Amino acid sequence: MSFQPADSRYPPPGFMPPGPYGAPAAPPPPMVPVKPKIRHPNRPPCTTPSKTLYIRNLNEKIKVPVLVKALQALFETYGPILEIRARHSIRMRGQAFIVYESLDDAIKAHDEVQGFLLFTKPMFIEYSRMPSEVTVKQDGGDLEAFNEERQKQALKSKQQHEAKSNELPNKILFLQGVPQGVEEKEIEQAFCGFQGFVEVRWVSVKPDVAFVEFESEAMAAMAKDFMQSQWLSRENQEPTKISFAKH
Repeated sequence: MSFQPADSRYPPPGFMPPGPYGAPAAPPPPMVPVKPKIRHPNRPPCTTPSKTLYIRNLNEKIKVPVLVKALQALFETYGPILEIRARHSIRMRGQAFIVYESLDDAIKAHDEVQGFLLFTKPMFIEYSRMPSEVTVKQDGGDLEAFNEERQKQALKSKQQHEAKSNELPNKILFLQGVPQGVEEKEIEQAFCGFQGFVEVRWVSVKPDVAFVEFESEAMAAMAKDFMQSQWLSRENQEPTKISFAKH
């Protein structure tokens, strides 16, 4: 039997996540509506429904077994759960994945538990961009092809991280892969709001690249980090890559 809270951003009446060693947890403080925060502007949350839910903003001080038990108690009221993945590693801390057997159950949980206060912190719930291994098995998919694609994505992410860590700071940012038709004014509008913006330098012989100068390396780095090293200037096109210009 599943509960249907009057307001999905408030805990359902009577529900208390278990405390350490099975002891009842202290009642949570009154909760105000919480709107999920977008992690960064160039990669908004996935809106395509999936059987796998990605949950972030979990309380990092709670031990993983206790956290999993609380998530199980809450989310299984919406339907059968195939898997809950939560780890205490630095990369996965404060996050979890919940895999439902039914897509309808996942959609209902996504909508109704959004902002639920768990261990004093509101949960932000998104649909996972990739299916889980258990879902691929359940749907009779090609598990080998799925694992190969997942390894490719992991390698790509690692290469991007290494490339980013090897960059030397510069007060000038290098924009590569500027889509055809983008004008200098558009680039200025995208960067002029950042502190320390100086100017945009257009390369006439190579229209797909440009330079953006700031007053200092720190100001350039701030703009680059905020943009997450890419600029989505045109829909349905690859984003423009942003890096520090070479000295």
